Amino acid sequence: MIPGTDNSRPVYTYSIPAKLAAEAEVSSVTLVHLTAAEELQAAKRAGGTDALRLGSELAKAALHSINGKALSVTNNEKEQAWHKLHPKLRSLVLQAYSKLHAPESEDVESFLASEVVEAA
Repeated sequence: MIPGTDNSRPVYTYSIPAKLAAEAEVSSVTLVHLTAAEELQAAKRAGGTDALRLGSELAKAALHSINGKALSVTNNEKEQAWHKLHPKLRSLVLQAYSKLHAPESEDVESFLASEVVEAA
């Protein structure tokens, strides 16, 4: 099954290092895999070709909860929480998003090496 296609998609919780947790008043963040529709919505929110804004919108979309409290998108709670996050935590969430959604380099190399060219 494709992650995110039903309510059983896995959640990934990350503990914030103690020093940063005390500074940011956040002890954990939880992310989920994004569906294709969620990725498209994030891209629309980002608008244009600004890679930094797109990355932020994708990471924000994947952010599921902070300190165990689920974030709602319907009442703008996720947007508000993202803007309140300490900049270092936003950076960590971006890195977690990338880890969850980008293939490992050896997988990319294997995939690209599997190319088969056929004459028309």
